[in-house]
Amino acid sequence: MKKRVGWTMILVIAVTFALCACQTQQTAESTPVPATTATTTTPAAPATSVTLANLKNISVVFREFKVAQGVVNGDMALVECKASAKSYLQTKSLFKLVEEDNTKTYDPPVLRVDVQLTALRIVSSGARFWGGAFAGRSHMKLLTTIYNAEGTQLAQKELVGTPNAFSGAWSAGATDRSLPQNMGKLLGDYIIEEASKIK
Repeated sequence: MKKRVGWTMILVIAVTFALCACQTQQTAESTPVPATTATTTTPAAPATSVTLANLKNISVVFREFKVAQGVVNGDMALVECKASAKSYLQTKSLFKLVEEDNTKTYDPPVLRVDVQLTALRIVSSGARFWGGAFAGRSHMKLLTTIYNAEGTQLAQKELVGTPNAFSGAWSAGATDRSLPQNMGKLLGDYIIEEASKIK
């Protein structure tokens, strides 16, 4: 009797292990395995590098700088702007030369720059002192056109400078007064940008 009970227990245990193994196999087979996703990374295009090497053979010539009709007190602001742009580019030493047009012949490639002052408002120191930010914003607009040596227009863009009125108030009008010089640097950066497109 004891021998029969022993064999019965062994049989029950064996059946139980078999059922567990079968259940485990079914579970593994019924569980979907996610497909492997391949991710392709596209490298970013390298930024345009403006270096001494690719601009050193270009001459930049400031040709015609004029004040549009109706713009008041623009002559001095435009003179300051041109001087600032010229100094800014000469300091960077990127180009073969940077100078005002003196009717001489230049070897190509050449960028001839024409600028027209189309709008100007510089808040006076007195207005900024008494009115602060409520005196409004100064602004300056330059219609800039760039030609090659043959006279073909390469680019044209209106450059706009509008310093913050609160900055003008906090600086006692310094940001207003420095607008023409800062516009010269903006003009210089635009010239560099267009020059870098020359192949």
